[in-house]
Amino acid sequence: MNKRILLLLTGLMFVINMEAQTEVYSMKKEGNLLQTLKKEYRSAFMMIKEGVFDTVEGVVQNEEEFDALYEKYWQFLTDMATFFKQNEFFLNEKMFMVMFFNKDGEPQYIFYNAAETSVLSDEKKEDKFKQLLKEFSKTNKINYPMRDKYSQCGTIHLEIMEDKK
Repeated sequence: MNKRILLLLTGLMFVINMEAQTEVYSMKKEGNLLQTLKKEYRSAFMMIKEGVFDTVEGVVQNEEEFDALYEKYWQFLTDMATFFKQNEFFLNEKMFMVMFFNKDGEPQYIFYNAAETSVLSDEKKEDKFKQLLKEFSKTNKINYPMRDKYSQCGTIHLEIMEDKK
């Protein structure tokens, strides 16, 4: 009986630990998972139709929330670029990213789609990019709690350049 309880507790701790780890994927390799997650997470920013906020489509319910979350999202991206630079990972390119966050703003899944000519086409650089995204996500989040888990996507220009000496 004690062994079963220990196994159950060990398994439970494993599940809790895995949930806290951000997963990072290339869209080209994990398109099916991306489509599944899109069905489970609501979009952060709803569509504005004819000047009226559509409160059904997005998690954000009004213009004040829109402005606040948008500001926090851009701070998150700025902090991410700073983190890359501090870790001496430099790149200058545009890529499409989809990020999935829990309601506390913690990233759970990050997908990216880099161009064929990207520096990420080099397997070692892609692995480093993924590793840095995971590291960054352990201690960084969007500091704006929401009512529900949500996703945010867009084309991002990562311009992380080495300082000139």
